[in-house]
Amino acid sequence: MILLLSSTKDDILYFDTVIKNRKEEKILGKYDVIVGTIFNQPVMLLKDVYTSYLSSALVTYIIKEYFVILVIALGKCRSFGGTLKLGDIAFSKQIILGDVDQVAIETEKVKI
Repeated sequence: MILLLSSTKDDILYFDTVIKNRKEEKILGKYDVIVGTIFNQPVMLLKDVYTSYLSSALVTYIIKEYFVILVIALGKCRSFGGTLKLGDIAFSKQIILGDVDQVAIETEKVKI
C-alpha cells in the first residue's frame, strides 16, 4: 500500500477523484482516510493532519498496521536555496521535521 499524506484542499480533491474502489474509514476512530486503488495499486489518503507530531504518530501507526511500502507527503515545501520554483517536484533522502506545526491552510501561516 502507498500512503499519501495531505493537508491542502487541492491535493485532497485531486486524489479523492483519482482513487477508484474508494471507501472512507477512520483511523483510531478519529482521523479520516480514503482507501482505494490507483492503477490497481492499493493506496490510502490521510487528510487534514496539520502537525508534525500527529503526522509522525499516525504514519508510524499506519505503517505498523498496514503493509505500507511508500509514504508520499503531498503539498507545499520550502528550500534553503532559491532554486525551488512553484510546480517543481522535490525528492529527499531524508526528512527533518522540527517542532513546526501548521495552522489552517487558508491563512498560509506557519507557527514556530
